[in-house]
Amino acid sequence: MKTENLLSITSEYPSFAKPKISFHQEVFTLLNETNQKLGIADKALEELAKGHQENLHQTMIKLAEARLSFQFLDTIRKRLIEAYQTLLREPI
Repeated sequence: MKTENLLSITSEYPSFAKPKISFHQEVFTLLNETNQKLGIADKALEELAKGHQENLHQTMIKLAEARLSFQFLDTIRKRLIEAYQTLLREPI
């Protein structure tokens, strides 16, 4: 494929253009969001244990959100490590 064709594809389909946010920024944002959700869940659980929180349902929702966010982050970590190990096995 010629360079002109690639340029026309990127101009017609912006999703092929350079991403607006870098990978490390995306991972950093995901880490911060996960950390915030874990903090919110921890605080909600603490409030429930102290008796200040009456709504068990909302506390359980916050705990589930934090757990899912952490599992998603862990899955990404595992896949990144797997990809890195695959690259290490490639012959030079």
